[in-house]
Amino acid sequence: MGSIPGDIANLENLTVLNLAFNALTGVLPKELSNLKNLRVLKLEMNRIKGEIPEDIGNLGSLEELSVFNNFLSGSIPNSIGNIKNLKILNLSSNALKGTIPNSLGALTELETLGLFENTLEGAIPGEMGNLRNLKELVLANNQFNGEIPMEFGQLASLEAFQIQNNKFNSFKNLEML
Repeated sequence: MGSIPGDIANLENLTVLNLAFNALTGVLPKELSNLKNLRVLKLEMNRIKGEIPEDIGNLGSLEELSVFNNFLSGSIPNSIGNIKNLKILNLSSNALKGTIPNSLGALTELETLGLFENTLEGAIPGEMGNLRNLKELVLANNQFNGEIPMEFGQLASLEAFQIQNNKFNSFKNLEML
């Protein structure tokens, strides 16, 4: 047990921070955003609560952000769209709410996007059709509704697409996949 100390920001040359599968509690310290060389941030399977700091978008070198299976709440920060090198984004199995920010469509290097088992809602943004390198998209067990964006027909690299247990009212665009 214990939390991630804010003075972790003193490790300015850190490239990988893997604290997965511990019993960490507390919140994500805002100071994490000062780790400019960080490429991998893995905090899955802990007991971290609170919101994902908006400053997370300052981690421009980040390639993997995995915080699944915690108790994170609030919305997905719009600033995540600033992390242009991101290849893996897994925010699954938390208590995130709100909509998917359109800014996620700017993550053109993204290969894996996991948002399942949250309370996300609304329509899936058409901007996600820009994610041409996306191989795995898991949006299951949320409250999404509307139609699958026609732009998803541009996701030629997609290998796994899971959207079960949502509130979609039409699947007419699925034939494009």
